[in-house]
Amino acid sequence: MPEVVLIPEDQTPKGSVVAPIETDAVGSGTNETLPDEEVPLDKLPKTGESSALPFYLIGFIMIAVGYIFKKTGKRN
Repeated sequence: MPEVVLIPEDQTPKGSVVAPIETDAVGSGTNETLPDEEVPLDKLPKTGESSALPFYLIGFIMIAVGYIFKKTGKRN
């Protein structure tokens, strides 16, 4: 019979974590407001996927070749 190991359940933290403020960071801990600038739309990165048309064409060609092989195959 395998040995049973009980793992104690950790207590849920009851407070928040306060991160220390680093004074060596850029801006030395001050809040700076950056101006809103227009972002040129032609310089945005392209996201999303490419066209699926090549995959459809390859699939259609494979189906057509299989159909042709089936029709012209040897018959007993």
